Amino acid sequence: MDDYFNFNKRDRNAILLLVAIILIIAVVKFFVLPKFETTDNAVGINEIKRKAKNETTFSSKQTTDENEDNGTISEKNYAQKTIEINIDKPFDPNSFSFDNWLKIGLPEKFCKTISHYQEKGGKFRKPEDLKKVWGMKEEWFEKIAPFIQINIVEKIIESNSTSTTNGYVPRRKSIVEINSADSLQFDSLPLIGMKTANRIIKYRNLLGGFFSVEQLKEVWGFKDSMLLVNVSRLRVDNSFVKKINVNTATIDELKKHPYLHYQKANAVFNYRKNHGNFSSMNDLMKTKMFTEEEAKKIEPYLTF
Repeated sequence: MDDYFNFNKRDRNAILLLVAIILIIAVVKFFVLPKFETTDNAVGINEIKRKAKNETTFSSKQTTDENEDNGTISEKNYAQKTIEINIDKPFDPNSFSFDNWLKIGLPEKFCKTISHYQEKGGKFRKPEDLKKVWGMKEEWFEKIAPFIQINIVEKIIESNSTSTTNGYVPRRKSIVEINSADSLQFDSLPLIGMKTANRIIKYRNLLGGFFSVEQLKEVWGFKDSMLLVNVSRLRVDNSFVKKINVNTATIDELKKHPYLHYQKANAVFNYRKNHGNFSSMNDLMKTKMFTEEEAKKIEPYLTF
């Protein structure tokens, strides 16, 4: 036994070194390496996820681009696309084809919808009928409306005591005199509904009548497109205008007019009280309350 287990100092040092090496290898194998493997696995999984996400994003973008090219873009993207309407001359929507709608800048999807509507026998008898087509947006209609001129051929029935004859004649456009028209006459005009018609009459009463069709744009809710569409059908008779005698009117009578209001009415009244009656618009300008533009607007409503 002594021969096998009796070691000198050199042998013992060698054994201790070997044991130390074995312990180090064991620690590295069972404690250090597993941690590196876990980290590497996590990094590898994250890399795989990142690549998969990039591929999905690219695939999604590619699909969207293909859909746009094929005219099958999603409704959300369809709504977000900027639409540029390009139209500069009157047209009758009843005679427009798919290519015509597409040419003025409307989306292909909508052009197919409105063409299908027309193929099924759909007719437009007034500009607002275009709003009934699914997909027509308000901003598109506002740009198109001023150029719409519908020439509908309507069926009429001529009756007599013995027979009924059916014929077709173009509908005649009625002329509306804006100082004498009632709400129904205004309502019959394209783009002008009953609410706007009532506002026109209310404002007309406050003014004392219109001197120009351009004054319709002063009515709340009356848009430029309404005047553009109807200007050829509107007339104004200045003989209906009621005038105010600035030398006899009270402050209350003066301030009721939309072009005067209280401050101007008060200035006119006080100037007349202190300096005597007015003889012309030049005298009225001496109140220092009117600009030249304001004086031109109020002059048709005044008498001296």
